[in-house]
Formats: sequence, structure tokens, C-alpha cells
Amino acid sequence: KRTALSSRNKILEDQVRELRNHVQTLVTKSEHDDELVEEIYKQLRSVKGSANGRPDSGQASEEVQQLKSQIERQAAIIQALRNKTMSDVTTEGAIPIGKVQGDATAEELFKRA
Repeated sequence: KRTALSSRNKILEDQVRELRNHVQTLVTKSEHDDELVEEIYKQLRSVKGSANGRPDSGQASEEVQQLKSQIERQAAIIQALRNKTMSDVTTEGAIPIGKVQGDATAEELFKRA
């Protein structure tokens, strides 16, 4: 009976380690997505600024609309990934680590490791 418990404990520890690695990957991807969104915002501001000096602002306006829609799609994807991560962790029967809504930093997530 003791060996069965120790085997189960080892399996659970391995699963927790795997889930933590998965969460770390998602946090890293989220940080990269945030950087990408910030770059898109910079491009958007740049296009808006240069559109004021251009005689053909119709093309610039179209670019601005495309960038805005791209930002909205990426923000929705980021939020969906954050929600999916939290639901996956709770579905697996694990206790969520960090803040409830997935706003925990990488340090907060792994300080219990």
C-alpha cells in the first residue's frame, strides 16, 4: 500500500511539474504578445501622425482601421488563452497558483516550485 501511495505521489508531482512548465510557456507567450500589441500601437500612432501630413489620408485611414482590427483580434486571443489556461488548471484538479484571473507574474507562479 505504501508503494502505491508513493507511486501516486510521484505521478502527481510529475503532473504538477508539467503543468507549471506549461503555465510558464503561456506566460512567456503572453508577455511576447503584449510586446507585439505595444509595437502595433506604436505603428498605429505613427501612421496617425504621418496621415495628418499626407494629402492621401484615405490609404492611411485604411491602414489605421486594419491595425485597430488586428489589435482587437490579438487582445481577444490573449484573453482567451489566459482564460483557457486558468480553466485547464482547475479542470485538471490542480489548485490555481497565483492570482485568480491569470494576472500573476512568472515569479508569483513559480515561487512555490
